[in-house]
Amino acid sequence: MGIRKRRILDRKFQVKAIATAAAIALVSFSFITLLILVFSLKNRADIGAERKRLEKAIETQDNIVNAFMQYSMNAQSGSLRLSIGTVKKDHEESMDAIKRHIDALGNYADGYFILLIAAIVMTIIVIIAHSLYMVRLTHRISGPVFVMLGLIQDMIDGEKPEFRDLRDKDELKELYAKIVELGGIMKGRR
Repeated sequence: MGIRKRRILDRKFQVKAIATAAAIALVSFSFITLLILVFSLKNRADIGAERKRLEKAIETQDNIVNAFMQYSMNAQSGSLRLSIGTVKKDHEESMDAIKRHIDALGNYADGYFILLIAAIVMTIIVIIAHSLYMVRLTHRISGPVFVMLGLIQDMIDGEKPEFRDLRDKDELKELYAKIVELGGIMKGRR
């Protein structure tokens, strides 16, 4: 019995273990992703509504200031003309601040979608990594089982089993040692 190099030794066992682990990860991350999606969509709608209200406020304020400026141009009072410059300057600063806030709200809304995409990508990476790990883990069990079944079949068929050491990271070493011991006992009886 030579050393075999196959990734999937016991397809039923290994695929079932991998599928179960992947399903658990997928369900967990799907739930988290769904929460992020719902939260993101709600916040995006709220932020969109707030942006529209702010844009309407800007339009209203611009109309008020423009009307005030038209009125002051028609008025003869010098003090009214002087204060119009201050009002215009304050208005422009306020409008710039509001526009920066609108841009920030848009960035927040976009950030939620980036977070959602990151969660989906992370879900895929974790499932792939977990599946690869499960292949290695189940291989440490399926490999020794495969070897032991071959040895037991050799004993049943009356052939001389070829015992070899299991790999360092293989599981079920105690069971394998008992099968080797049984093979030695059976060999002594013949």
